[in-house]
Amino acid sequence: MRHSRLLILPALAAAIVAPVSLAASSQPSVVVVSHGPVKLVYTDLGASGPSVGDVYSAYVPARGPGGKPARVLGTLTTVAENTPARGREIRTAKLVFLFSRPADQIEIGGASVYSSVAQTRPRRSTTIRPIVGGSGAYAGASGWAETIHFANGRWEHRLHLDR
Repeated sequence: MRHSRLLILPALAAAIVAPVSLAASSQPSVVVVSHGPVKLVYTDLGASGPSVGDVYSAYVPARGPGGKPARVLGTLTTVAENTPARGREIRTAKLVFLFSRPADQIEIGGASVYSSVAQTRPRRSTTIRPIVGGSGAYAGASGWAETIHFANGRWEHRLHLDR
């Protein structure tokens, strides 16, 4: 009888500790990338002026984890005019965050509403988009990205990783 208790106690402890450890390890980690004001390159495709097919391209020097150099690059493409209201448009995003090692990347996608006469989201706004993948140290990345445009013109991207 005593022998079986010695076996049961460690098994019981493992049954309690394992789920707690797994739950703790599944908490998302957050990678923060920040930078100053953004100047996008506008390519007017399709009808003249704001219209479906227009592309905004970006290459932005930034700071990543630990203040190390990073870059944000990508495109915003207009896919809907006067939606959800007149003077608004929907743009899809393909944004890539490149870190110290060029192989270490996180890509976000998704869509957001913009003013048809503004290059970027307004100051004092937050945009949520999905993380669609990663490579290198971020291989298999998934989760969501929170992009904050502060009142002072600075930007912060909080990349919430599920892995």
